[in-house]
Amino acid sequence: AMASGLPVASTRAEGVVEILGDLAESQSAEFGDRVAFGRCLSGLLEDPAAAAALGRANRERVAAKFSWSRSIEQYVRLYRELASGETGAA
Repeated sequence: AMASGLPVASTRAEGVVEILGDLAESQSAEFGDRVAFGRCLSGLLEDPAAAAALGRANRERVAAKFSWSRSIEQYVRLYRELASGETGAA
């Protein structure tokens, strides 16, 4: 959905906040909180302009953080760290 420029309504399951980043607050709710999830959905449906803006921001975030080239760069960095014995851990 994000790569297609759409807003998201999700629970804050593992990884969701990382993927949504700063946009998580307006597009997600704690798992099991039906009222908050309903507010999330209602907000997207009741304000099409805000939903469209979130969709555009989502697309930009995916392009910047989760593109194939970015993923490859991160894997190459990880493999080099592992091969050298440097993991960045303190």
